Amino acid sequence: MLHERKEDEAMVKKDDLPLPRHYPYAIIVVPTRELALQVTSWSRRLCRKTPIRTQLLLGSYTRWPFGTLTLPTSPDVILCTPQVLAGFTRGGGYKKKTPLFEQVQMLVVDEADMLLEGGYKKQMDSIFLEFRHSDKKAGTAGRRPTQYVFAAATIPDRGPVSIRKTIASLCPGANFLCTRSLHCQKKELNQEFLQIPADASFDDRVQLLFEKLQEIPSTEKVMIFCNTAQTAKHVLQVLEKILPPNAKPTLFSSDVEQADRARNLGLFAREKSKVLVCTDAASRGLDIEGVSSIIQFDFALDAVSHLHRVGRVARAGRCGRAINFYEAKSKPLVDAVRQAASDDTHGCLAGIFSRKRSFRKSIKKGENTSMALVVESASPEGG
Repeated sequence: MLHERKEDEAMVKKDDLPLPRHYPYAIIVVPTRELALQVTSWSRRLCRKTPIRTQLLLGSYTRWPFGTLTLPTSPDVILCTPQVLAGFTRGGGYKKKTPLFEQVQMLVVDEADMLLEGGYKKQMDSIFLEFRHSDKKAGTAGRRPTQYVFAAATIPDRGPVSIRKTIASLCPGANFLCTRSLHCQKKELNQEFLQIPADASFDDRVQLLFEKLQEIPSTEKVMIFCNTAQTAKHVLQVLEKILPPNAKPTLFSSDVEQADRARNLGLFAREKSKVLVCTDAASRGLDIEGVSSIIQFDFALDAVSHLHRVGRVARAGRCGRAINFYEAKSKPLVDAVRQAASDDTHGCLAGIFSRKRSFRKSIKKGENTSMALVVESASPEGG
Protein backbone atom coordinates (compact mmCIF):
# COMPACT_ATOMS: atom_id res chain seq x y z
CA MET A 1 0.00 0.00 0.00
CA LEU A 2 2.88 2.35 0.80
CA HIS A 3 4.38 1.50 -2.60
CA GLU A 4 1.12 2.45 -4.35
CA ARG A 5 1.02 5.71 -2.40
CA LYS A 6 4.56 6.56 -3.50
CA GLU A 7 3.65 5.90 -7.14
CA ASP A 8 0.67 8.25 -6.89
CA GLU A 9 2.77 10.93 -5.19
CA ALA A 10 5.43 10.59 -7.90
CA MET A 11 2.77 11.21 -10.57
CA VAL A 12 1.59 14.30 -8.74
CA LYS A 13 5.10 15.71 -8.58
CA LYS A 14 5.75 14.85 -12.23
CA ASP A 15 2.64 16.55 -13.63
CA ASP A 16 2.41 19.23 -10.93
CA LEU A 17 -1.35 18.66 -10.88
CA PRO A 18 -3.66 17.45 -8.12
CA LEU A 19 -4.43 13.75 -8.38
CA PRO A 20 -7.46 12.98 -6.24
CA ARG A 21 -8.06 9.30 -5.60
CA HIS A 22 -11.77 8.49 -5.38
CA TYR A 23 -11.47 4.91 -4.14
CA PRO A 24 -9.51 3.22 -1.33
CA TYR A 25 -6.57 0.88 -1.80
CA ALA A 26 -8.03 -1.60 0.69
CA ILE A 27 -11.36 -2.43 2.32
CA ILE A 28 -11.60 -4.31 5.62
CA VAL A 29 -14.97 -5.97 6.28
CA VAL A 30 -15.92 -6.93 9.85
CA PRO A 31 -19.21 -8.36 11.15
CA THR A 32 -20.22 -5.79 13.78
CA ARG A 33 -20.20 -2.07 14.38
CA GLU A 34 -18.32 -2.49 17.67
CA LEU A 35 -15.54 -4.50 16.06
CA ALA A 36 -15.33 -1.97 13.20
CA LEU A 37 -14.75 0.83 15.72
CA GLN A 38 -12.03 -1.20 17.44
CA VAL A 39 -10.20 -2.16 14.23
CA THR A 40 -10.36 1.43 12.99
CA SER A 41 -8.76 2.65 16.20
CA TRP A 42 -5.95 0.12 15.94
CA SER A 43 -5.40 0.82 12.24
CA ARG A 44 -4.96 4.52 12.94
CA ARG A 45 -2.55 3.80 15.77
CA LEU A 46 -0.45 1.43 13.65
CA CYS A 47 -0.38 3.86 10.71
CA ARG A 48 0.21 6.96 12.80
CA LYS A 49 3.72 7.55 11.41
CA THR A 50 2.81 6.66 7.82
CA PRO A 51 0.83 8.53 5.15
CA ILE A 52 -1.88 5.82 5.22
CA ARG A 53 -5.30 7.09 6.32
CA THR A 54 -8.18 4.95 7.59
CA GLN A 55 -11.88 5.84 7.46
CA LEU A 56 -14.79 4.10 9.17
CA LEU A 57 -18.09 3.80 7.27
CA LEU A 58 -21.25 2.96 9.16
CA GLY A 59 -24.91 2.99 8.25
CA SER A 60 -25.93 3.05 4.59
CA TYR A 61 -25.07 5.28 1.63
CA THR A 62 -26.76 6.08 -1.68
CA ARG A 63 -23.48 6.81 -3.47
CA TRP A 64 -19.78 6.39 -2.91
CA PRO A 65 -18.95 9.34 -0.64
CA PHE A 66 -15.46 10.28 -1.82
CA GLY A 67 -14.30 12.63 -4.52
CA THR A 68 -16.53 15.48 -3.32
CA LEU A 69 -15.61 18.97 -2.18
CA THR A 70 -15.75 17.93 1.47
CA LEU A 71 -13.78 14.70 0.91
CA PRO A 72 -11.72 15.33 -2.25
CA THR A 73 -9.54 12.21 -1.85
CA SER A 74 -10.49 8.79 -0.61
CA PRO A 75 -8.86 7.37 2.50
CA ASP A 76 -6.38 4.56 1.84
CA VAL A 77 -8.26 2.03 4.02
CA ILE A 78 -12.01 1.72 4.51
CA LEU A 79 -13.51 -0.15 7.49
CA CYS A 80 -17.12 -1.27 7.16
CA THR A 81 -19.64 -4.03 7.76
CA PRO A 82 -21.03 -6.26 4.96
CA GLN A 83 -24.24 -4.21 4.96
CA VAL A 84 -22.39 -1.06 3.89
CA LEU A 85 -20.29 -2.66 1.14
CA ALA A 86 -23.12 -4.85 -0.19
CA GLY A 87 -25.14 -1.67 -0.68
CA PHE A 88 -22.90 -0.82 -3.65
CA THR A 89 -23.46 -4.14 -5.42
CA ARG A 90 -26.10 -4.93 -7.98
CA GLY A 91 -27.37 -7.63 -5.66
CA GLY A 92 -27.70 -4.99 -2.96
CA GLY A 93 -29.88 -2.78 -5.15
CA TYR A 94 -27.24 -0.27 -6.30
CA LYS A 95 -28.40 0.76 -9.78
CA LYS A 96 -25.48 2.90 -10.93
CA LYS A 97 -22.29 1.29 -12.18
CA THR A 98 -19.38 2.05 -9.83
CA PRO A 99 -15.69 1.37 -10.46
CA LEU A 100 -15.22 0.76 -6.74
CA PHE A 101 -14.64 -3.00 -7.10
CA GLU A 102 -12.22 -2.47 -9.98
CA GLN A 103 -10.14 0.09 -8.06
CA VAL A 104 -9.83 -1.64 -4.68
CA GLN A 105 -6.59 -3.62 -4.57
CA MET A 106 -7.13 -5.59 -1.39
CA LEU A 107 -10.18 -6.99 0.40
CA VAL A 108 -9.73 -8.18 3.99
CA VAL A 109 -12.48 -10.34 5.51
CA ASP A 110 -12.11 -10.41 9.30
CA GLU A 111 -13.89 -13.08 11.36
CA ALA A 112 -14.12 -14.95 8.06
CA ASP A 113 -15.88 -18.02 9.44
CA MET A 114 -18.70 -15.81 10.70
CA LEU A 115 -19.03 -13.71 7.53
CA LEU A 116 -18.98 -16.59 5.04
CA GLU A 117 -22.02 -18.35 6.46
CA GLY A 118 -25.30 -17.70 8.23
CA GLY A 119 -26.95 -14.31 8.08
CA TYR A 120 -24.02 -12.61 6.35
CA LYS A 121 -23.72 -15.08 3.47
CA LYS A 122 -26.12 -13.37 1.06
CA GLN A 123 -24.40 -9.99 1.42
CA MET A 124 -20.93 -11.49 1.10
CA ASP A 125 -21.97 -13.47 -2.00
CA SER A 126 -23.05 -10.26 -3.72
CA ILE A 127 -19.74 -8.60 -2.75
CA PHE A 128 -17.63 -11.46 -4.11
CA LEU A 129 -19.69 -11.55 -7.31
CA GLU A 130 -18.74 -7.92 -8.01
CA PHE A 131 -15.07 -8.63 -7.35
CA ARG A 132 -15.21 -11.66 -9.66
CA HIS A 133 -16.48 -9.50 -12.52
CA SER A 134 -13.80 -6.90 -11.83
CA ASP A 135 -10.98 -9.44 -11.68
CA LYS A 136 -12.03 -10.86 -15.06
CA LYS A 137 -11.35 -7.43 -16.54
CA ALA A 138 -8.04 -7.06 -14.72
CA GLY A 139 -5.97 -8.95 -17.30
CA THR A 140 -7.19 -6.97 -20.31
CA ALA A 141 -6.86 -3.69 -18.42
CA GLY A 142 -3.27 -4.43 -17.44
CA ARG A 143 -3.80 -4.30 -13.70
CA ARG A 144 -3.34 -6.80 -10.92
CA PRO A 145 -6.38 -8.71 -9.66
CA THR A 146 -7.61 -7.98 -6.19
CA GLN A 147 -5.74 -9.58 -3.32
CA TYR A 148 -7.92 -11.35 -0.73
CA VAL A 149 -7.11 -11.91 2.92
CA PHE A 150 -9.36 -14.00 5.17
CA ALA A 151 -8.55 -13.74 8.88
CA ALA A 152 -10.12 -15.67 11.74
CA ALA A 153 -9.34 -17.25 15.09
CA THR A 154 -11.40 -20.28 14.05
CA ILE A 155 -11.88 -21.75 10.59
CA PRO A 156 -13.82 -24.93 11.33
CA ASP A 157 -13.91 -27.84 8.91
CA ARG A 158 -17.37 -29.32 9.38
CA GLY A 159 -17.67 -31.77 6.53
CA PRO A 160 -20.11 -30.52 3.86
CA VAL A 161 -20.37 -27.13 5.63
CA SER A 162 -16.67 -26.23 5.72
CA ILE A 163 -15.36 -22.67 5.81
CA ARG A 164 -11.99 -23.92 4.63
CA LYS A 165 -13.64 -25.44 1.56
CA THR A 166 -15.64 -22.25 1.00
CA ILE A 167 -12.42 -20.20 0.99
CA ALA A 168 -10.70 -22.69 -1.31
CA SER A 169 -13.68 -22.46 -3.68
CA LEU A 170 -13.57 -18.65 -3.73
CA CYS A 171 -9.79 -18.58 -4.08
CA PRO A 172 -8.50 -21.80 -5.69
CA GLY A 173 -4.86 -20.69 -5.46
CA ALA A 174 -5.07 -19.65 -1.82
CA ASN A 175 -2.14 -19.85 0.59
CA PHE A 176 -3.15 -21.06 4.05
CA LEU A 177 -1.12 -19.78 6.98
CA CYS A 178 -1.74 -20.51 10.65
CA THR A 179 -0.21 -20.00 14.07
CA ARG A 180 0.49 -22.80 16.53
CA SER A 181 -2.26 -21.54 18.83
CA LEU A 182 -5.02 -21.84 16.21
CA HIS A 183 -8.09 -23.60 17.63
CA CYS A 184 -6.33 -23.99 20.97
CA GLN A 185 -7.24 -22.97 24.48
CA LYS A 186 -4.50 -20.76 25.89
CA LYS A 187 -2.18 -22.24 28.48
CA GLU A 188 -2.52 -19.02 30.52
CA LEU A 189 -6.24 -19.74 30.91
CA ASN A 190 -7.39 -21.25 34.20
CA GLN A 191 -10.79 -22.95 33.84
CA GLU A 192 -13.28 -24.08 36.45
CA PHE A 193 -16.24 -26.29 35.53
CA LEU A 194 -19.35 -26.44 37.71
CA GLN A 195 -22.20 -28.83 36.88
CA ILE A 196 -25.63 -27.44 37.66
CA PRO A 197 -27.99 -29.99 39.30
CA ALA A 198 -30.98 -30.99 37.19
CA ASP A 199 -33.42 -29.68 39.79
CA ALA A 200 -31.67 -26.29 40.19
CA SER A 201 -33.90 -23.26 39.64
CA PHE A 202 -32.95 -20.02 37.91
CA ASP A 203 -32.58 -18.40 41.34
CA ASP A 204 -30.19 -21.18 42.39
CA ARG A 205 -28.02 -20.52 39.35
CA VAL A 206 -28.00 -16.78 40.01
CA GLN A 207 -27.03 -17.40 43.65
CA LEU A 208 -24.09 -19.52 42.47
CA LEU A 209 -23.19 -16.76 40.02
CA PHE A 210 -23.24 -14.21 42.84
CA GLU A 211 -20.95 -16.40 44.96
CA LYS A 212 -18.44 -16.71 42.12
CA LEU A 213 -18.52 -12.97 41.50
CA GLN A 214 -17.64 -12.47 45.17
CA GLU A 215 -14.43 -14.46 44.60
CA ILE A 216 -13.25 -12.01 41.92
CA PRO A 217 -11.53 -8.82 43.16
CA SER A 218 -13.81 -5.79 42.87
CA THR A 219 -11.15 -3.96 40.82
CA GLU A 220 -11.34 -6.50 37.99
CA LYS A 221 -13.84 -6.66 35.12
CA VAL A 222 -15.98 -9.70 34.34
CA MET A 223 -17.98 -10.79 31.30
CA ILE A 224 -20.98 -13.08 31.91
CA PHE A 225 -22.09 -15.05 28.84
CA CYS A 226 -25.65 -16.26 28.28
CA ASN A 227 -27.00 -18.21 25.31
CA THR A 228 -30.02 -15.96 24.70
CA ALA A 229 -30.76 -12.27 24.97
CA GLN A 230 -33.75 -13.05 27.17
CA THR A 231 -31.63 -14.93 29.71
CA ALA A 232 -29.03 -12.14 29.69
CA LYS A 233 -31.75 -9.59 30.44
CA HIS A 234 -33.09 -11.64 33.36
CA VAL A 235 -29.59 -12.13 34.80
CA LEU A 236 -28.94 -8.40 34.56
CA GLN A 237 -32.19 -7.55 36.36
CA VAL A 238 -31.28 -9.79 39.29
CA LEU A 239 -27.65 -8.61 39.48
CA GLU A 240 -28.78 -4.98 39.54
CA LYS A 241 -30.60 -5.77 42.79
CA ILE A 242 -27.93 -7.81 44.57
CA LEU A 243 -24.60 -6.33 43.43
CA PRO A 244 -23.11 -3.24 45.12
CA PRO A 245 -23.57 0.12 43.30
CA ASN A 246 -19.91 0.31 42.24
CA ALA A 247 -20.28 -2.91 40.19
CA LYS A 248 -23.05 -1.41 38.03
CA PRO A 249 -23.71 -4.32 35.62
CA THR A 250 -24.54 -3.47 32.01
CA LEU A 251 -26.12 -5.43 29.15
CA PHE A 252 -24.79 -6.26 25.67
CA SER A 253 -26.99 -8.28 23.32
CA SER A 254 -28.72 -8.04 19.97
CA ASP A 255 -31.96 -7.01 21.71
CA VAL A 256 -30.35 -3.82 23.03
CA GLU A 257 -30.65 -0.71 20.86
CA GLN A 258 -27.46 0.18 18.99
CA ALA A 259 -26.88 3.43 20.88
CA ASP A 260 -27.44 1.77 24.26
CA ARG A 261 -25.20 -1.15 23.31
CA ALA A 262 -22.37 1.24 22.41
CA ARG A 263 -22.89 3.19 25.62
CA ASN A 264 -22.87 0.05 27.77
CA LEU A 265 -19.73 -1.26 26.11
CA GLY A 266 -18.09 2.13 26.60
CA LEU A 267 -18.97 2.14 30.31
CA PHE A 268 -17.47 -1.32 30.67
CA ALA A 269 -14.30 -0.42 28.74
CA ARG A 270 -13.79 2.75 30.85
CA GLU A 271 -14.35 0.78 34.08
CA LYS A 272 -17.51 2.68 34.94
CA SER A 273 -19.06 -0.78 34.98
CA LYS A 274 -17.31 -3.88 36.28
CA VAL A 275 -19.75 -6.50 34.99
CA LEU A 276 -20.94 -6.99 31.41
CA VAL A 277 -23.81 -9.43 30.95
CA CYS A 278 -23.76 -10.46 27.31
CA THR A 279 -24.48 -12.98 24.58
CA ASP A 280 -22.16 -14.21 21.82
CA ALA A 281 -22.58 -10.76 20.26
CA ALA A 282 -19.64 -9.79 22.51
CA SER A 283 -17.53 -12.89 21.92
CA ARG A 284 -16.03 -12.02 18.55
CA GLY A 285 -12.85 -9.97 18.30
CA LEU A 286 -13.56 -7.44 21.06
CA ASP A 287 -10.38 -6.63 22.98
CA ILE A 288 -11.38 -4.92 26.23
CA GLU A 289 -8.49 -4.10 28.52
CA GLY A 290 -8.73 -5.24 32.11
CA VAL A 291 -11.08 -8.20 31.65
CA SER A 292 -9.63 -10.89 33.91
CA SER A 293 -12.52 -13.36 34.05
CA ILE A 294 -15.45 -14.67 32.07
CA ILE A 295 -18.35 -16.67 33.45
CA GLN A 296 -20.46 -18.90 31.22
CA PHE A 297 -23.85 -18.72 32.92
CA ASP A 298 -24.98 -20.91 30.03
CA PHE A 299 -22.29 -23.14 28.59
CA ALA A 300 -21.56 -22.51 24.90
CA LEU A 301 -23.57 -24.54 22.40
CA ASP A 302 -20.46 -25.63 20.48
CA ALA A 303 -16.67 -25.66 20.70
CA VAL A 304 -16.26 -22.67 18.35
CA SER A 305 -18.40 -20.44 20.57
CA HIS A 306 -16.54 -21.69 23.65
CA LEU A 307 -13.18 -20.73 22.12
CA HIS A 308 -14.35 -17.24 21.27
CA ARG A 309 -15.85 -16.68 24.72
CA VAL A 310 -12.78 -17.76 26.67
CA GLY A 311 -10.70 -15.82 24.16
CA ARG A 312 -11.84 -12.57 25.80
CA VAL A 313 -9.36 -13.28 28.62
CA ALA A 314 -5.77 -14.55 28.86
CA ARG A 315 -4.80 -12.17 26.06
CA ALA A 316 -1.27 -10.98 25.17
CA GLY A 317 0.38 -13.41 27.57
CA ARG A 318 -1.69 -12.35 30.60
CA CYS A 319 -3.41 -14.89 32.83
CA GLY A 320 -7.18 -15.27 32.74
CA ARG A 321 -9.96 -17.22 34.38
CA ALA A 322 -13.06 -18.90 32.95
CA ILE A 323 -15.82 -20.17 35.24
CA ASN A 324 -18.09 -22.51 33.31
CA PHE A 325 -21.58 -23.51 34.45
CA TYR A 326 -22.96 -26.50 32.58
CA GLU A 327 -25.90 -28.88 32.66
CA ALA A 328 -25.94 -32.63 32.02
CA LYS A 329 -26.85 -32.15 28.35
CA SER A 330 -23.58 -30.23 27.83
CA LYS A 331 -21.39 -32.81 29.59
CA PRO A 332 -20.05 -34.52 26.40
CA LEU A 333 -18.84 -31.16 25.07
CA VAL A 334 -17.45 -30.14 28.48
CA ASP A 335 -15.59 -33.45 28.82
CA ALA A 336 -13.97 -32.98 25.41
CA VAL A 337 -12.98 -29.39 26.23
CA ARG A 338 -11.45 -30.48 29.54
CA GLN A 339 -9.60 -33.35 27.91
CA ALA A 340 -8.19 -31.05 25.24
CA ALA A 341 -7.03 -28.59 27.90
CA SER A 342 -5.07 -31.30 29.68
CA ASP A 343 -3.18 -32.81 26.74
CA ASP A 344 0.09 -31.86 25.07
CA THR A 345 -1.59 -29.98 22.21
CA HIS A 346 -2.38 -27.11 24.62
CA GLY A 347 -6.10 -27.50 24.17
CA CYS A 348 -6.67 -27.97 20.43
CA LEU A 349 -10.42 -28.24 19.82
CA ALA A 350 -10.38 -28.68 16.05
CA GLY A 351 -11.57 -32.27 16.32
CA ILE A 352 -14.84 -31.34 18.05
CA PHE A 353 -16.05 -28.53 15.79
CA SER A 354 -18.70 -30.62 14.04
CA ARG A 355 -22.25 -29.35 14.43
CA LYS A 356 -24.01 -31.43 11.76
CA ARG A 357 -23.51 -34.75 13.50
CA SER A 358 -24.25 -35.56 17.12
CA PHE A 359 -21.47 -34.45 19.41
CA ARG A 360 -20.60 -37.95 20.55
CA LYS A 361 -20.07 -39.01 16.92
CA SER A 362 -17.93 -35.96 16.21
CA ILE A 363 -15.55 -36.88 19.04
CA LYS A 364 -15.03 -40.35 17.58
CA LYS A 365 -14.60 -39.22 13.99
CA GLY A 366 -12.95 -35.79 14.44
CA GLU A 367 -9.35 -35.11 13.60
CA ASN A 368 -7.02 -32.46 15.05
CA THR A 369 -6.04 -30.89 11.76
CA SER A 370 -4.38 -27.52 11.19
CA MET A 371 -6.57 -24.83 9.69
CA ALA A 372 -5.91 -21.50 8.05
CA LEU A 373 -5.58 -18.29 9.99
CA VAL A 374 -5.00 -16.04 6.98
CA VAL A 375 -5.53 -16.62 3.27
CA GLU A 376 -3.75 -14.23 0.94
CA SER A 377 -2.57 -13.62 -2.61
CA ALA A 378 -5.50 -15.35 -4.28
CA SER A 379 -8.33 -14.27 -6.56
CA PRO A 380 -11.89 -15.54 -6.53
CA GLU A 381 -12.68 -18.08 -9.18
CA GLY A 382 -14.43 -16.67 -12.20
CA GLY A 383 -18.21 -17.12 -12.02
